[in-house]
Amino acid sequence: MRKAMLVLTGIVVGLTSLPVALLLLWSPLAAAAPEDEAATPTATTTENAAPERLQLRTLPPPPKEGRFTMSYERVWPAEPGQAHICLWADDKYAAVSVTIDDNCQPDHAWWIEQGEKYGLRFTWFVVTGGIGVKTNSFAGTWDDFRKLRRLGHDVQSHTVSHHSDDAKRPDEEVEAQYRDSKKAIEENVPGTQAVCMAYPYGSGKDDIAARYYIACRGVYGVPNGANRINYMRTGSAAIRPDTVDMLLTGEHASVKWLNRPAHRRSWLTPVYHYVRAGHTKEEKDATQARAAEDLAHLASKKDQIWVDLFRDVACYGMERDTAKLAVTASDDKHIAFTLSDDMDDSLFAYPLTVKVRLPDGWTGAAATQGGKPAEATVVEHTGGRFALIKAVPDRGEVVVRPPAAAE
Repeated sequence: MRKAMLVLTGIVVGLTSLPVALLLLWSPLAAAAPEDEAATPTATTTENAAPERLQLRTLPPPPKEGRFTMSYERVWPAEPGQAHICLWADDKYAAVSVTIDDNCQPDHAWWIEQGEKYGLRFTWFVVTGGIGVKTNSFAGTWDDFRKLRRLGHDVQSHTVSHHSDDAKRPDEEVEAQYRDSKKAIEENVPGTQAVCMAYPYGSGKDDIAARYYIACRGVYGVPNGANRINYMRTGSAAIRPDTVDMLLTGEHASVKWLNRPAHRRSWLTPVYHYVRAGHTKEEKDATQARAAEDLAHLASKKDQIWVDLFRDVACYGMERDTAKLAVTASDDKHIAFTLSDDMDDSLFAYPLTVKVRLPDGWTGAAATQGGKPAEATVVEHTGGRFALIKAVPDRGEVVVRPPAAAE
């Protein structure tokens, strides 16, 4: 029987040599060997201390060097029982969240069609002040946004009035814009937590926004590097085909300053407005065709890129950035680990994808968390089998067993 192991920041430690109350701090991307190389970073340990539950609502801007050391290859734990938190859900290489500003009710049918065609979900950042006003059909009605929500899309805040100068307005006015739009959405779109916002014209006050929202989108057209995400002011780089390909290769065919290897594995949060913008029918058709081209190309990369709601990707990122993973047991019959983070459990409950190397001879895997079934998918890489486990931080111990033992 193998001794149980802890695998954190690339170090494998036998549990029999550790104090009972050992806490190891996890580095998301250095936890095991990228591809087939051996991992060598040093773990940071704090002895005789229980994990501190900070219950954060959001994260401050990242340090210049990033929150963790990036690996630009997927990580594959080297030994059975070792575990690693994937950079993005389902171990996808990069992430994209398509967002739509300013309500744009005349476009709803087109977006619904595109979502159904490609299996995509979109986030609407809505200006709440005009919704339901008879003289402003462009803003739509609450029924319109309830329908989008029922179809799996999301409705988040773009303030009440869409001022262009919130960064210069008095704090109390700005706070009312943020607070009241959140309240209107949650009251009129049942089941929605309005926890994200897009700053109108990119102008706003991050400190006030953080009282009401976990993440906000800006308008600066840059990718969000996975280890350097400013969650209270993300970029809004477009998803032209060249930009999507850049996530995978680090090379941009048409924009020289985006042609950087460091842009690989990033999160893109593009913004759309009216998809039939233009003065003539030809111009409107061309604008819509360009948006359709963007979505078709993005959909063609879904096997490599996680495309999901802005809120869900933001939650995954902050949970991942503060996560602590500890393997507590590993033998031929089961693997167990705990997963925690520093985020507010009432706002953050998105499952992280934990990759676990399975023992030789296991043909599959079944998982539970806190005694309840947890999703587990088995993948193969260079002769080894790995389970991708969906686990929510702070929801109990995760136990992985071979299928026969789980029945």
